Amino acid sequence: MTWDGKLRAPNYDKLEWTNREEYNSLLVKACNLKSKYHVCDIGTGTGKVAEELAKYCRKVTGVDSSEEMLEIARKKRNKINISY
Repeated sequence: MTWDGKLRAPNYDKLEWTNREEYNSLLVKACNLKSKYHVCDIGTGTGKVAEELAKYCRKVTGVDSSEEMLEIARKKRNKINISY
């Protein structure tokens, strides 16, 4: 089975883990983020985690191999301190 971003990207934000607030909270705590940090979110998908990280960091760069995922991230999670 190969990755099909066109099929998966529109439904990615419906995945159970992406909507669990406790997951995002634990992730942020585990990173021990500082406001001066520039963080790279590799495999950012639609930018859900990047958006959470951006609340605590100076800058977040989201990287993904799927242009379809990045298009959604840019549309839904376009914050001043996030670049995709």
